[in-house]
Amino acid sequence: MEVEMLVEFRGDHIYIRHGTEMEINPDSMTLLRQKIGQLCRQYSCGKILIEGTSPKRRMDTINAFESGVEAAEVYPDLWIALCLHDYEPDEISDLFVTAARNRGARVKFFSSIGPALRWLGVSAAA
Repeated sequence: MEVEMLVEFRGDHIYIRHGTEMEINPDSMTLLRQKIGQLCRQYSCGKILIEGTSPKRRMDTINAFESGVEAAEVYPDLWIALCLHDYEPDEISDLFVTAARNRGARVKFFSSIGPALRWLGVSAAA
């Protein structure tokens, strides 16, 4: 199932807003990584802000680790701020972040846009 998403290049970062039907699973993460890689190359930009509601998740620790490793291969010096409203990061989320960080990508979860933008070091303007 194709997930609805809005994509905007905002000059200093790429903004992605996912639809309400987002589900985190190995297949959807592969598709999202491919999309992010394409966008990063298209805009020569490695700073991504992903916003949305708390998605459904079907990932185990192995999937989370592999997803983090693969995220780091998407684009050099990749930064991804995940602003997922009503989402509480847990051990699976932490494993994903750690696996990505150990391979050179920076990923962090946020509950609001302001701190996510500051962490990315980008402007709020579209």
